Amino acid sequence: MVRRFGSVRRRSVLAGLAGTGLFPKPLLAQGPLKSVGILVGQGSEAQGKWRVDAFRRGLMKYGWTDGQNIRVEYRWPEGDPVAAKRHAEELVAARADVLVGTNTFAINALRAATNSIPIVFVNVTDPIASGMVASLARPGANITGFTDMDPAIAGKWVELLKMLVPPLDTVAMVYNPESAAPFVGGYIQPFEYAARKLDMRARIEHVKAREDYAPVLEACARDAGCGVILIDDALFARNLEYIVALANKNKVPAMYTNQGYVTTYAGLIAYGINLSDQYIQSAEYIDKILQGEKPADLPVQMPTTFRLAVNQKTASAMGIGVPQAILMLADRVIE
Repeated sequence: MVRRFGSVRRRSVLAGLAGTGLFPKPLLAQGPLKSVGILVGQGSEAQGKWRVDAFRRGLMKYGWTDGQNIRVEYRWPEGDPVAAKRHAEELVAARADVLVGTNTFAINALRAATNSIPIVFVNVTDPIASGMVASLARPGANITGFTDMDPAIAGKWVELLKMLVPPLDTVAMVYNPESAAPFVGGYIQPFEYAARKLDMRARIEHVKAREDYAPVLEACARDAGCGVILIDDALFARNLEYIVALANKNKVPAMYTNQGYVTTYAGLIAYGINLSDQYIQSAEYIDKILQGEKPADLPVQMPTTFRLAVNQKTASAMGIGVPQAILMLADRVIE
């Protein structure tokens, strides 16, 4: 059972759309309708229906209805660089008026395919370090969007994990250096600082393939005082269900960056930005660009809302009693 809290800040993500009519018709190369191509860099269609729902709600907020005055195409490369390149090129060839990428992986594929079609990004951690924009205030080219960049969040991951499981004395940040390197660097210092402040050992664990997660999590499981922070990158997204199940099976206290991994896939705890809101907000920039404004003149927007979710059922199976302090802070509690 999901317990939902009623404040404006704590609205739950709406259920994904169902049925065969979920996805829009293919883009038309030419025609009366404006067109938007969306390259979803995380997960599969089954995992990401809520993203489609959020985009659609955002577009409708600004007066755009798919199939009436706009045509929208979603593509899902599922973390495969070859597929991402192919999808990006197809969207460009279809002459989309605006392109949208949902993470650094997707944006890099779109950037390689065009330097002229306007691109809006969502859920990109460090667009400056990634070379997408010249500055947050003045992006300067054909790309702008909404960043989840907030390095301080890494310290909150450590603090919340320790609050959930007070005996923890070690915390490991786990990520793929090949896909996460452009954005994870900003997390390291606040991560290590928070660990020192809490008298915990901080470790960095690199994974480069699906099979690398098992030895990392199994080693952590052998150390009763070890917890992990699992960074959401392309490798993680491709293997989401496997990794969450592996952490739960080994009873490793794991912090995730997206509340959907707790509410939908039974992860233990997650703290991160309100991604659904960012997808909805992206429609504002899509609307502005379709009305003639240039990405170079639209400043990159910073995150404004964050959410904490905890799964009591998973905690119980792992022998963890969720403290009242966590329950009081949580926006979503799965019971």
